[in-house]
Amino acid sequence: MIAELAWLVALAIFIVLPVSWTFDVRGVRLGISHDHIHGNRPANRGNVYLERWIIWLPGVSFLGEDKLWSPRPRFVSYTLRLHKFHRADEESALHDHPWWFITFPLQFYIERYWNPSLWEYCYRVVKPFRFHFRAATFRHTVVGDLFPAYTFVLTGPKSNRWGFWPNEDCHVYWRDWFRQTGTQPASGTVGDDV
Repeated sequence: MIAELAWLVALAIFIVLPVSWTFDVRGVRLGISHDHIHGNRPANRGNVYLERWIIWLPGVSFLGEDKLWSPRPRFVSYTLRLHKFHRADEESALHDHPWWFITFPLQFYIERYWNPSLWEYCYRVVKPFRFHFRAATFRHTVVGDLFPAYTFVLTGPKSNRWGFWPNEDCHVYWRDWFRQTGTQPASGTVGDDV
């Protein structure tokens, strides 16, 4: 009983306070972090877009850097996250992610995505209280005005060089996207693995 209570208190402190404590072991990030991602368009600068609480977990993968099975395991980071979306994604282009992920929304939201079998953009309601798997190469953007929206997210190890898709045939690495569009990367922890 005391152990469960201690975990609940630790979780409450982690959610309420802006605590960040991470470290690297052999190239694998471990720890906890909390950050705010702010808008990168001039009209939204300073406005919080996304708030994230992240627990960085150790793991092992049998996929090599070439994404093929390897008999030698490598150490990787998985994360368990709570995301609070304060508003929709800013970019008109869809984006992918550096890792596969499973999302478990606590309320519905709408996403625009690329459907390769139909070769067209589609919209769908992402239903709450269900698990939704997304490959790292899944292209989407969150749209609408049904915010704030909360979702739990489990991410796998980094496997993709993420970026934006201004059209169905053109992938632009995230650093190049911000440089080409004249916007700045959103403040907060934005990078190759988050």
